[in-house]
Amino acid sequence: MRYLTNTIMLFILLIISSISLTYSVILLFEGLEKNNIISKNESNIPLKATLNGLYFEFDETTDTYVVTGALDEVDVVLIPDMLYGYKVESIKGFAFYQNQKIETIFFGANVKEIGESAFFEAKNLTYIYNMDHVEVIEAYAFYNDNSLITPLDFYDIRYIGESAFSGVENISQLSFHLNEENLKELYIGHYAFHRTFKLSNEVVLYEKTFELTTFELSNIKIEEIKIYDVIR
Repeated sequence: MRYLTNTIMLFILLIISSISLTYSVILLFEGLEKNNIISKNESNIPLKATLNGLYFEFDETTDTYVVTGALDEVDVVLIPDMLYGYKVESIKGFAFYQNQKIETIFFGANVKEIGESAFFEAKNLTYIYNMDHVEVIEAYAFYNDNSLITPLDFYDIRYIGESAFSGVENISQLSFHLNEENLKELYIGHYAFHRTFKLSNEVVLYEKTFELTTFELSNIKIEEIKIYDVIR
């Protein structure tokens, strides 16, 4: 009987130890999740991470982070300037493709590139802030985002791809705060602002304006559009 009792006690202790070990493993993974680290490379840099409900991937060729998407419940996108000591410089193509949840985006100060179709048909996207340092907006990046109402102000832009803002019906102001040299380098693709019905036929350029006309209809460079000395 004593042997049987000891056996039962040993069995119970084994079960308790197993439960304790399992719980410790769960706590470990919860700790990793709270630290937003999913995996690391040989240099101990997190290759994938989450923050503010956003997904990030580390680009080892540029030593920068790329925003790749978000949790389903995220409606305000807060992109940090830095993550784990590295700049967050780009939004991956198709990152928020047909996302019907997001309403507001705050770009970090280091974001330079918005990938192809990154916010394609994000139809509830209404406000975008701090695009000051964005240099490249790829094709279809904001295509058909017809709830967007924020005036578009560009300071460092170099390239706007085909149909990037096509169908963004409710924006009413487009401004390029560029010097003459940067203006000549600016490229705007085919149909970049097609069907932006509330956009007037004049676009603000510093304190001057130029007519939109063929601006939205063909592959052109800005210097091919006549600039008028009209003070706003």
